[in-house]
Amino acid sequence: MFQLETVFSDRNSVLVIRDRCLKLLRLFCSDVRKSFTKLGRELGLSHTAVRKCYLKLLELGIMKPTTLVNYRAFELRLLLLTLLMSKLPEWLTSCPRILLFCTVDDGANLALVLAESWKVREVLEKRSCSITSSNWVREVRINEVRRLLPQYVYPKFLEVGSEEVCPCGQRCDQCPEYDLGCPGCPATVWYRGVLRN
Repeated sequence: MFQLETVFSDRNSVLVIRDRCLKLLRLFCSDVRKSFTKLGRELGLSHTAVRKCYLKLLELGIMKPTTLVNYRAFELRLLLLTLLMSKLPEWLTSCPRILLFCTVDDGANLALVLAESWKVREVLEKRSCSITSSNWVREVRINEVRRLLPQYVYPKFLEVGSEEVCPCGQRCDQCPEYDLGCPGCPATVWYRGVLRN
């Protein structure tokens, strides 16, 4: 049987994953198409035991089933932004253009950003987009990603929205860049880029 147990210390909890459950996690990561029955055979367990462990891994937040897509299939560009910021706005996690965001040890922040046209890069460089124009952004460097390995990314950008206001609080219909050809924010009804079908 699988064992998952949480060991508590005075400051934080550490999850200890026992041998078979760790093997199952590795098998899930290597090929998510395998059925619980097939995984059970490989581990010498019933499909019910495998399913229980799978559900427990989800419940504990150890794994999350998702689909990744090849961004090159959409002829999209990725930009790597280095941002020096005085604070991190809450809306960053809701921005459909930001595929990945992290803070590194020197205090800088790195953002992997979707750009479906050169106009998006131009708007970011001119600091007309909230990602780069916020008051707390002190410095921005933008580089185009020439190669990403693996070339599969979380398809957040496919979730074209129907809101009138962007997650950052801006409105595309009131932005001068929108009149100059910016495709707009994919989270809004104003978006007119290649991802709108």
